[in-house]
Amino acid sequence: MIYFLIIISFYLDGLCSMLFKTSLFFPLFTLVSLMLIYPYFKRYGNSFLKVCFLVGLLYDIVYTNMIFIHSFLFCILGYIVGFLYHMFNKNFWTLLFMNFIMIIIYQVLNFTLFLLSAKVQFSFQVLLNSIFYSILSNFLYIIILYGILRWLLKYKKIEIYH
Repeated sequence: MIYFLIIISFYLDGLCSMLFKTSLFFPLFTLVSLMLIYPYFKRYGNSFLKVCFLVGLLYDIVYTNMIFIHSFLFCILGYIVGFLYHMFNKNFWTLLFMNFIMIIIYQVLNFTLFLLSAKVQFSFQVLLNSIFYSILSNFLYIIILYGILRWLLKYKKIEIYH
């Protein structure tokens, strides 16, 4: 089920990017799904980071022309998700807060890497707009996905955000 969630989120990233052809809308549904599946891997930290690396590599191959950038970013964010997961209570509001933090960290690191590669011009306005619109779209996605996961996992013994 967790791999199905990643595949759907991965597909939705591409679909939404094609439907909303604006530089302001930047879906990070794959990142959100990685954050939501962490409780499945909490005993196997290295396997979660391997999944983050592989998903990031696929993300690079399919959606970007820069290999290993998202692999690197997703591994760093996977490590941060694990740290935050053990640091805070596991509830819905914490999940939204973690999503907020992950999107900001991702956008800043991604923007910095693109600046270093001379792919974009520096502009705080572009960075702030991309953070704002990413937070809006991903909050909506995480609320819907959280509801579906809570419904599906009602009888499972998996500690997920409650």
